[in-house]
Amino acid sequence: MLATRTSVGAALALTLSLGGCATDPTSPPITDPPVSDNAPSAEPDPRTRAEQEAIQAFVAFNDAYNKLRQNGYDDRDDYVLSLTCGEFTVDFTSQNDIFYAAGARQVGEEVLSGFKVVDQQFVPNGLPFVDDSVTFEVCIDSSNTDVVRPDGSSVLQRGSTGRFVTAVAMWRHKDPNSEDHIWKVASVNVDRGRPC
Repeated sequence: MLATRTSVGAALALTLSLGGCATDPTSPPITDPPVSDNAPSAEPDPRTRAEQEAIQAFVAFNDAYNKLRQNGYDDRDDYVLSLTCGEFTVDFTSQNDIFYAAGARQVGEEVLSGFKVVDQQFVPNGLPFVDDSVTFEVCIDSSNTDVVRPDGSSVLQRGSTGRFVTAVAMWRHKDPNSEDHIWKVASVNVDRGRPC
Protein backbone atom coordinates (compact mmCIF):
# COMPACT_ATOMS: atom_id res chain seq x y z
CA MET A 1 0.00 0.00 0.00
CA LEU A 2 2.85 2.38 0.89
CA ALA A 3 4.63 1.60 -2.39
CA THR A 4 1.45 2.42 -4.30
CA ARG A 5 1.04 5.72 -2.47
CA THR A 6 4.71 6.62 -3.04
CA SER A 7 4.35 5.83 -6.75
CA VAL A 8 1.24 8.00 -6.94
CA GLY A 9 3.06 10.80 -5.09
CA ALA A 10 6.06 10.55 -7.45
CA ALA A 11 3.79 10.50 -10.50
CA LEU A 12 1.97 13.57 -9.21
CA ALA A 13 5.28 15.43 -8.69
CA LEU A 14 6.45 14.39 -12.14
CA THR A 15 3.16 15.50 -13.70
CA LEU A 16 3.36 18.89 -11.99
CA SER A 17 6.94 19.48 -13.17
CA LEU A 18 6.15 18.30 -16.71
CA GLY A 19 3.00 20.37 -16.82
CA GLY A 20 4.98 23.59 -16.56
CA CYS A 21 4.47 24.10 -12.84
CA ALA A 22 7.68 25.24 -11.25
CA THR A 23 8.63 23.72 -7.94
CA ASP A 24 10.38 25.72 -5.28
CA PRO A 25 13.75 24.03 -4.57
CA THR A 26 13.57 25.20 -0.95
CA SER A 27 10.18 23.57 -0.32
CA PRO A 28 10.18 20.09 1.18
CA PRO A 29 9.62 17.19 -1.22
CA ILE A 30 6.09 15.83 -1.67
CA THR A 31 5.65 12.81 0.56
CA ASP A 32 2.79 10.57 1.57
CA PRO A 33 1.14 11.00 4.94
CA PRO A 34 2.38 8.52 7.51
CA VAL A 35 0.48 5.24 7.56
CA SER A 36 -0.59 4.12 11.00
CA ASP A 37 -0.75 0.44 11.89
CA ASN A 38 -3.06 1.40 14.75
CA ALA A 39 -5.79 2.78 12.52
CA PRO A 40 -9.18 1.91 14.01
CA SER A 41 -11.04 -0.78 12.14
CA ALA A 42 -14.31 0.31 10.64
CA GLU A 43 -17.28 -0.38 12.88
CA PRO A 44 -19.88 -2.61 11.24
CA ASP A 45 -23.17 -0.98 10.34
CA PRO A 46 -25.99 -1.38 12.91
CA ARG A 47 -27.64 -4.25 11.00
CA THR A 48 -24.42 -6.23 10.71
CA ARG A 49 -23.61 -5.57 14.36
CA ALA A 50 -27.11 -6.75 15.36
CA GLU A 51 -26.67 -9.93 13.33
CA GLN A 52 -23.28 -10.61 14.94
CA GLU A 53 -24.62 -9.96 18.44
CA ALA A 54 -27.65 -12.22 17.88
CA ILE A 55 -25.46 -15.08 16.63
CA GLN A 56 -23.00 -14.63 19.52
CA ALA A 57 -25.93 -14.70 21.97
CA PHE A 58 -27.20 -17.96 20.47
CA VAL A 59 -23.72 -19.51 20.67
CA ALA A 60 -23.57 -18.50 24.36
CA PHE A 61 -27.06 -19.95 24.91
CA ASN A 62 -26.10 -23.22 23.21
CA ASP A 63 -22.91 -23.52 25.31
CA ALA A 64 -24.88 -22.92 28.52
CA TYR A 65 -27.63 -25.31 27.40
CA ASN A 66 -25.10 -28.06 26.61
CA LYS A 67 -23.75 -27.73 30.17
CA LEU A 68 -27.25 -27.71 31.65
CA ARG A 69 -28.20 -30.90 29.80
CA GLN A 70 -24.92 -32.59 30.72
CA ASN A 71 -25.65 -31.77 34.37
CA GLY A 72 -29.02 -33.49 34.40
CA TYR A 73 -31.22 -30.63 33.12
CA ASP A 74 -30.90 -28.84 36.44
CA ASP A 75 -31.51 -25.11 35.93
CA ARG A 76 -32.11 -24.18 39.55
CA ASP A 77 -30.83 -20.66 39.11
CA ASP A 78 -32.86 -20.21 35.89
CA TYR A 79 -29.81 -18.81 34.10
CA VAL A 80 -30.41 -20.65 30.83
CA LEU A 81 -34.15 -19.96 31.09
CA SER A 82 -33.34 -16.23 31.36
CA LEU A 83 -31.79 -16.41 27.86
CA THR A 84 -35.15 -17.39 26.32
CA CYS A 85 -38.39 -15.55 25.58
CA GLY A 86 -41.86 -16.02 24.17
CA GLU A 87 -43.33 -19.44 23.43
CA PHE A 88 -39.85 -20.93 23.38
CA THR A 89 -39.64 -20.37 27.14
CA VAL A 90 -42.72 -22.56 27.65
CA ASP A 91 -41.39 -25.33 25.39
CA PHE A 92 -37.93 -25.09 26.93
CA THR A 93 -39.28 -25.36 30.49
CA SER A 94 -41.60 -28.25 29.64
CA GLN A 95 -38.87 -30.32 27.95
CA ASN A 96 -36.36 -29.68 30.72
CA ASP A 97 -38.87 -30.62 33.42
CA ILE A 98 -39.58 -33.97 31.70
CA PHE A 99 -35.90 -34.89 31.35
CA TYR A 100 -35.08 -33.62 34.86
CA ALA A 101 -37.87 -35.74 36.38
CA ALA A 102 -36.56 -38.80 34.50
CA GLY A 103 -33.05 -38.23 35.90
CA ALA A 104 -31.78 -37.94 32.32
CA ARG A 105 -28.62 -36.20 31.19
CA GLN A 106 -26.99 -35.44 27.89
CA VAL A 107 -23.85 -37.23 26.80
CA GLY A 108 -21.74 -35.33 24.24
CA GLU A 109 -22.20 -31.84 22.94
CA GLU A 110 -24.09 -30.16 20.09
CA VAL A 111 -21.86 -28.29 17.64
CA LEU A 112 -22.95 -25.23 15.65
CA SER A 113 -21.70 -24.21 12.19
CA GLY A 114 -22.70 -22.41 9.01
CA PHE A 115 -24.75 -19.44 10.22
CA LYS A 116 -26.81 -17.70 7.53
CA VAL A 117 -29.01 -14.71 8.36
CA VAL A 118 -32.36 -14.98 6.56
CA ASP A 119 -34.34 -12.11 8.11
CA GLN A 120 -33.86 -9.08 10.29
CA GLN A 121 -36.40 -6.60 11.57
CA PHE A 122 -35.71 -3.31 13.27
CA VAL A 123 -38.63 -2.01 15.27
CA PRO A 124 -38.08 1.76 14.94
CA ASN A 125 -39.26 2.87 18.35
CA GLY A 126 -39.56 -0.63 19.67
CA LEU A 127 -42.25 -2.41 21.52
CA PRO A 128 -41.98 -1.86 25.26
CA PHE A 129 -39.30 -4.55 25.65
CA VAL A 130 -38.42 -5.77 22.13
CA ASP A 131 -36.25 -3.73 19.78
CA ASP A 132 -34.92 -5.96 17.01
CA SER A 133 -35.24 -9.49 15.73
CA VAL A 134 -32.79 -11.58 13.72
CA THR A 135 -33.63 -14.94 12.18
CA PHE A 136 -30.87 -17.18 10.92
CA GLU A 137 -30.30 -20.75 9.85
CA VAL A 138 -27.56 -22.77 11.48
CA CYS A 139 -26.36 -26.34 11.14
CA ILE A 140 -26.71 -28.03 14.52
CA ASP A 141 -24.76 -31.26 14.76
CA SER A 142 -26.11 -33.48 17.52
CA SER A 143 -24.83 -36.72 15.94
CA ASN A 144 -22.39 -37.30 18.82
CA THR A 145 -24.96 -36.70 21.55
CA ASP A 146 -27.51 -38.77 23.40
CA VAL A 147 -29.83 -38.23 26.33
CA VAL A 148 -29.59 -41.13 28.74
CA ARG A 149 -31.48 -42.33 31.79
CA PRO A 150 -29.63 -43.16 35.01
CA ASP A 151 -29.33 -46.79 33.81
CA GLY A 152 -27.58 -45.61 30.60
CA SER A 153 -30.45 -46.34 28.22
CA SER A 154 -31.32 -43.71 25.64
CA VAL A 155 -34.35 -41.47 26.02
CA LEU A 156 -34.22 -40.30 22.40
CA GLN A 157 -35.99 -41.87 19.46
CA ARG A 158 -33.83 -43.40 16.75
CA GLY A 159 -32.96 -40.79 14.10
CA SER A 160 -33.58 -37.80 16.34
CA THR A 161 -29.90 -36.87 16.38
CA GLY A 162 -27.83 -35.86 13.38
CA ARG A 163 -26.86 -32.75 11.45
CA PHE A 164 -29.90 -30.64 10.61
CA VAL A 165 -30.54 -27.10 9.41
CA THR A 166 -32.24 -25.23 12.22
CA ALA A 167 -34.07 -21.90 12.01
CA VAL A 168 -33.42 -19.71 15.04
CA ALA A 169 -35.21 -16.45 15.87
CA MET A 170 -33.53 -14.09 18.32
CA TRP A 171 -35.18 -11.03 19.87
CA ARG A 172 -33.30 -8.16 21.45
CA HIS A 173 -34.99 -7.14 24.69
CA LYS A 174 -34.45 -4.06 26.76
CA ASP A 175 -33.12 -5.04 30.18
CA PRO A 176 -35.60 -3.56 32.69
CA ASN A 177 -32.76 -3.13 35.22
CA SER A 178 -30.41 -1.14 32.98
CA GLU A 179 -30.02 0.59 29.65
CA ASP A 180 -28.59 -2.60 28.15
CA HIS A 181 -30.24 -4.76 25.53
CA ILE A 182 -30.19 -8.54 25.77
CA TRP A 183 -30.57 -10.96 22.86
CA LYS A 184 -32.86 -13.86 23.77
CA VAL A 185 -33.85 -17.07 21.98
CA ALA A 186 -37.44 -16.73 20.72
CA SER A 187 -37.70 -19.93 18.66
CA VAL A 188 -35.64 -22.91 17.52
CA ASN A 189 -37.10 -25.04 14.70
CA VAL A 190 -35.14 -28.10 13.58
CA ASP A 191 -35.84 -29.10 9.98
CA ARG A 192 -35.18 -32.87 9.94
CA GLY A 193 -35.83 -32.82 6.20
CA ARG A 194 -32.73 -30.66 5.62
CA PRO A 195 -29.54 -32.42 6.65
CA CYS A 196 -26.42 -30.28 6.64
